[in-house]
Amino acid sequence: MSLKVKFSRQNIFVILAVACVGQAFGEEYYFDPSLLQGTAYGQGMASVNGPDTPAGEYLVDVIVNGTLIKSGVKIRFNPVNGGQRTEPCLPLSLMQAAQVKSLPDNALQNSCRPLRDWVSRGEWQFDSATLQLRLTLPMSELMHRPRGYIPPSQWDSGALALFLRHNTNWTHTDNTSQHFRYHYLWSGINVGSNIGLWQLRHQGNLRYADSNQSGSAWHYNRVRTWVQRPLTAIDSIMAFGDNYTDSSLFGSLSFNGIKLATDERMWPQGKRGYAPEVHGVASSSARVVIKQLGKVIYETHVPPGPFYIDDLYNTRYQGDLQVKVIEANGKVSRFTVPYSAVPDSVRPGNWHYAFALGKVRQYYRIDNRFLYRALLARRL
Repeated sequence: MSLKVKFSRQNIFVILAVACVGQAFGEEYYFDPSLLQGTAYGQGMASVNGPDTPAGEYLVDVIVNGTLIKSGVKIRFNPVNGGQRTEPCLPLSLMQAAQVKSLPDNALQNSCRPLRDWVSRGEWQFDSATLQLRLTLPMSELMHRPRGYIPPSQWDSGALALFLRHNTNWTHTDNTSQHFRYHYLWSGINVGSNIGLWQLRHQGNLRYADSNQSGSAWHYNRVRTWVQRPLTAIDSIMAFGDNYTDSSLFGSLSFNGIKLATDERMWPQGKRGYAPEVHGVASSSARVVIKQLGKVIYETHVPPGPFYIDDLYNTRYQGDLQVKVIEANGKVSRFTVPYSAVPDSVRPGNWHYAFALGKVRQYYRIDNRFLYRALLARRL
């Protein structure tokens, strides 16, 4: 049995048309003045085809250094130079969202100004086809937020909770030839409660032994009990009760009293530990690639002008950093940042401190049990 398919000219045309369908990209609109007659019409087309945006209000998406910060913002374009061109009037709220560092104290919340009045070396570009207002601002004019930064206003103290964690082992020994039977239980206990910012903690262990020769016995050993509270204003934690002194420089001691110490968990990930700073200059919008020991550890885009990177993750304590700056025109520049540090180094501007006051626990054989220890470290 044979199957014959007949194609008409119309079917072949449809098949070819579908096969040739591709992606379509919209270009900037352009009206041909030659299609209209008269001087007035020609002048009208010149204003439409001109590079400047007509004065008025537009709902735009604002992009700062390649990052979208606000969508659907109403921006007014005002005429300048006798109406020859226009420029956007940017409100204070938009500059605050862009995290501009130095804003005038007398600026009203609902006031708007040209970009040059907010940032001295800023540039703007408006795409009327996509309604995108692109702002290029030097890093030196912006407040820097390290990687992993979360505003303290968004921190949560957590819910009211009571928890119990344990690690329990049970052993059973039965020797019938010697008529010996033995049971042993050990359980490490960690119990606590969270009430707002206050946190109650207790650690201990429970032991139980049962033998047909010596009988049975229960014993509970209290390891330590303490109450702690985070102090978000100074990125620290304060604790009362049984605790341990800081062991970064000196040996750790168990004591009963008060402890106040820096808590790095409140810091962004890019501020913990130690890593060197990288300073450089970009001639245009550039991509910066940083390597250590041949491996890429950081990559970002920077606007034109001086740039600095101070939120590298905690890296090895030795191994120079190789920095490559790739400009928008393809030009590549390289430089090296020497890097060699000792353990417990501190980033520039960071404080590390730990204060302890109380009495040494009973199991230390010393005459004077009073304890005071202070540790302060800062990178100058």
